[in-house]
Amino acid sequence: NPRDALNSFGAILSRNPKSARALYGRAQSLDRLAEVERSNSKLEQAILTYRGVIDLADEDIALVPLSLLREAAEKCIDRMRFRGL
Repeated sequence: NPRDALNSFGAILSRNPKSARALYGRAQSLDRLAEVERSNSKLEQAILTYRGVIDLADEDIALVPLSLLREAAEKCIDRMRFRGL
């Protein structure tokens, strides 16, 4: 359930705001919710959260595994293209 996952990742991020994996999981959950609800608002939130993973790597590359950074960047680009940005 994407909504439950979103809540779980939110709880993790409240304890550890620099968790790249939790941030990516939150982005994926928002992405899935956007599809289920056909919500552009959720899609925008997903895009911003994928970008948050990239921003975290810009802040400190040691916080984000390279494979996760690539996945987040590819998903961000894909979702932005889908949205027409």
